[in-house]
Amino acid sequence: MGIEASKIKRRSGGRIKLQPRSWPRFSPSTRSKTSSMEVRPSNAPTTAADDVPDFRWMEGRKYHAVKGSSYFLPRDNQEIDRLIMQHYLVKSIFEGCGPGTWIIDIAADHPDTECHAIDMSPIFPETLNPPNISFHKCNVLEGLPFEDESFDFVHMRSLIFGLRAGEWPAVLAELFRVTKPGGFIQLVESEVAYVTADPACYAHMEKRTSMVLTTWVWLVGGYRLYQDRSVTLCSSEISAVVVCSILSMGGQDPYVATHLAALVPSAGFQLVTHEKRSIAVGWNGQLSEIWFNDAKAIGQATKTVFAPALNKTLDEYDEYVDDLVNKLRDSRSYTNWHAVLGRRPLA
Repeated sequence: MGIEASKIKRRSGGRIKLQPRSWPRFSPSTRSKTSSMEVRPSNAPTTAADDVPDFRWMEGRKYHAVKGSSYFLPRDNQEIDRLIMQHYLVKSIFEGCGPGTWIIDIAADHPDTECHAIDMSPIFPETLNPPNISFHKCNVLEGLPFEDESFDFVHMRSLIFGLRAGEWPAVLAELFRVTKPGGFIQLVESEVAYVTADPACYAHMEKRTSMVLTTWVWLVGGYRLYQDRSVTLCSSEISAVVVCSILSMGGQDPYVATHLAALVPSAGFQLVTHEKRSIAVGWNGQLSEIWFNDAKAIGQATKTVFAPALNKTLDEYDEYVDDLVNKLRDSRSYTNWHAVLGRRPLA
């Protein structure tokens, strides 16, 4: 979802009812389009600064050009479609936990609640919006345009590619500032690595992984992160090490999803729950097929970053992604999503 934080602010008399639900669980051992437009909010004034392009084009894809941001995924309609599908996938596995999609759901379900959503790019939908939503274009790293203790509930998701490791504490401190005493914060992130519980995955070892690439992975130390794992390494895990290494070199924390439960208390919140859900890659029903397509789409979306890092041409990288996601499915791989709920103390 990129850099997006969605917030809910109660109107007078408005309430959000939080109910525990029976969440479906996936066990690795068991077998078993919509389009959006990039638009400026209709009520946003046009200024001279708005005439300065805040995006750039690379290889036919549109990317933001916000100075200082480490976010490298596209910000075009194709990416918005992927995020919308991912939203409904995550919503399904977490039972209600995109570009405005989360906040639109909340606003529609709770019409007496005042809702606000932010993003550093103007990707918000202009039509079909409930009247109780306000969209704001801003960069969370520069501070949020809200007063202290404004919100009862703050939701932030998929910032793994949008924040450097050292920026998470400052962002959470800003979320703490705008959350009311007794209010809640929810963070949702996915792990980068795809893993498998099937030792036969070793048979899918990627034969074309060059000695140069293997040596490079060893040099950056990424491989050592996995040397104590009990699961046999397969091509998907080696590729995950490469991705994690590239992210680390860019200052990002590829393992932040597993750190959320520690980050929330360190920012002053009380940890309420930490839930983890696993999603199969194309081999465990309809949801896993959606995740298979998402894995392929995000692989293509990262082409401009990872193709040069892997010393591949763009055409070679396309073949690499196709081959990789097929091996992820054939080796019965899966990935994990983490959802953390924290509460700001009353005093």
